[in-house]
Amino acid sequence: FRSFVRKNREGYSSVRTAIKQAHFTLPWDIYVSTAYLWAFVSAVLGTLLAFMLTPLWKTLYMYYLKVAVRIAPLGLGSYGETIFIIVLCLFISLFIGAAVYYGILAYPGLVARTRKSKIDLTLPHAVAYMHALSKGGLSLISIFRSLHENVNVYGEAAEEIGYIVLDTELHGSDIITALKNAAVWAQSDKFRDFLENLVNVASTGGDLEIFFENMVEHYQNSAEADQNMYLELLGMFAETYITVFVAGP
Repeated sequence: FRSFVRKNREGYSSVRTAIKQAHFTLPWDIYVSTAYLWAFVSAVLGTLLAFMLTPLWKTLYMYYLKVAVRIAPLGLGSYGETIFIIVLCLFISLFIGAAVYYGILAYPGLVARTRKSKIDLTLPHAVAYMHALSKGGLSLISIFRSLHENVNVYGEAAEEIGYIVLDTELHGSDIITALKNAAVWAQSDKFRDFLENLVNVASTGGDLEIFFENMVEHYQNSAEADQNMYLELLGMFAETYITVFVAGP
């Protein structure tokens, strides 16, 4: 399947992006080829299972669905039951194969969306930690290394920062290039905006301490606004409940 998948590279652009964002180590073409393989195996197993249930299909054909009565005018005779079972088995096998195939392809996107939610939750705390370190005059890469060492505390945001450190140490990229690469593949819009702003500050020699301080204040204001919106929404639901279920009757 791999040669076929590579020829249709553009058709799997969304899958390739999701695999990259989910940080799967398996190459995209092997992953998609594996999806085809498991879909084929599942379809074959589904066909075997469907044929094993032939007595059930015969019962449905004769009594419950009454297909025999409905297709009698077609003059199929005894072949009607056989055709019905074959078509039903093929439908079941195709359905199972398609479900497995699209389920496997959708999995990286599900992982990426889960990571996005976790990054959005942990990023403000990670930025606050970076702000505290920047007060000591540490370089940006040193701040990133320290944050990544505390991944158990700062979660997914620290793990994403760790990939930036890995890009500089393993691939030899400079810090600006590593930040740009991370921004391209970032699954979180909030994290992407943070990286793009950080690129502008770092490339122009700006003050990192002031930048992190501003970002901390920005995230605090955003959190307060979200909390106020949530409280207003709860208040609206409470008023609706009182009006409809308490005062209404």
